[in-house]
Amino acid sequence: MKRLTKKQNWFKKQNLTKKDIIYVGLDVHKKSISVAIWLNDHVELTFNASADYARLIKQLQPIKKAIKLVVYEAGPTGYGLARAMEQAKIPVQVISPANTPRPSKRCSKTDRLDCCRLAEFAAKGLLKPVAIPTEQEEADRQLNRLRDQLVRKRRRVRQQIKSFLLQYSIAEPDGLKGWSLAGIDELQRLPLTAALRFTLNMYLEELAQILMYLEHTEAELQSLSQQERYHRSIKILRSHPGVDALRRSILSPGWVMDLNMM
Repeated sequence: MKRLTKKQNWFKKQNLTKKDIIYVGLDVHKKSISVAIWLNDHVELTFNASADYARLIKQLQPIKKAIKLVVYEAGPTGYGLARAMEQAKIPVQVISPANTPRPSKRCSKTDRLDCCRLAEFAAKGLLKPVAIPTEQEEADRQLNRLRDQLVRKRRRVRQQIKSFLLQYSIAEPDGLKGWSLAGIDELQRLPLTAALRFTLNMYLEELAQILMYLEHTEAELQSLSQQERYHRSIKILRSHPGVDALRRSILSPGWVMDLNMM
């Protein structure tokens, strides 16, 4: 006969009553989920599960009636697990990592310990949840994330250009402080050796591409803001002094064409 694992034995032996209360702590990763089950006043079981949400929910079904709460920290895996739990009628919260209590001194950190701590903190009411967005809301937020990423890339390549000029003792054009088109045009006319010209052109071409993507993204955000579901929120935001629509990026189609011809 095939021997049962510790997890299988635990689930098989459970005879939960109405007085039993379970909190489940999860440490969620791309390929695996560490699970801790806190029953009444201590951790009863820990185990590793695959990152198959449906399979995990099926494993928790035998103790579903006693589950007070399932918790895991917000992270790169998103909210798919939380929405799957909600659909299965299992109470779940996604926790803000910044507000999770941390030990005052350095101690061991493993996935097993992390999920055990989450289960314990949930049982003691020490965790602060974040709102679980709908799939539509999460998709809409991605546009803002994309814009933030592009702004960071723009800042990086601008700094690379300024570092390039400093390294070769090249005076910055007057318009480069505000990154005007006139300042960029001056960069294109700088007398440089072939190797340095090639390098600077690559930086400028990358900047042009980023600015183009940024304009497209801001246009998409502008279109999104016109959706009926955001009318009320945007009206309230724009009533605040200094809050209005995004200013479009400065981009000259001719500038991009000129670079491509070099």
